Amino acid sequence: LESPSFYRHWLEASGKKDIKVEEWQKAENTEERLLSGWNDDTTAYQEKREITFELVRTTHLYTGPPVAQVKRTHWSSITKDRCVVHLQVEMDGIPFANCFNLQIRCVATNRGGNTLGIEVGLYVNFIQQTLLASKIRSGTTKETTKAQRSLQKAALDECVKLAPNGRE
Repeated sequence: LESPSFYRHWLEASGKKDIKVEEWQKAENTEERLLSGWNDDTTAYQEKREITFELVRTTHLYTGPPVAQVKRTHWSSITKDRCVVHLQVEMDGIPFANCFNLQIRCVATNRGGNTLGIEVGLYVNFIQQTLLASKIRSGTTKETTKAQRSLQKAALDECVKLAPNGRE
């Protein structure tokens, strides 16, 4: 899906610590992924990997440690004209982290010629009810949007660097 060090490098550049990136493996069981916010997602994911790291929290909700443990499970599906990467993000060390996880879905579609369509979606998946759901949703959406924009910029820069003759 990407050069072996791309995602690790991006995490490091984003200030993440103690990063572990597993190799992509054949996806054996995708039923758990289907519990996401995309009930219409019928994508058959072929590969899966896990990534763990520590992040310094920027929003504290007035409680909790300054560093959080993050586990991201990635599922991927690549066809002739479409690449889908679905992420489930779980955290430890963030208040109410046991109440929710994040579901992020990135879809790149070949629209013909040199045109690539990119769609990124975020779903805050509440596993347990909490009175702070709206605060969690807004804070999480803000932080995740910033991170996804950074990742998209890094990916675009990498594509331009790898393109023949530096073409965009």
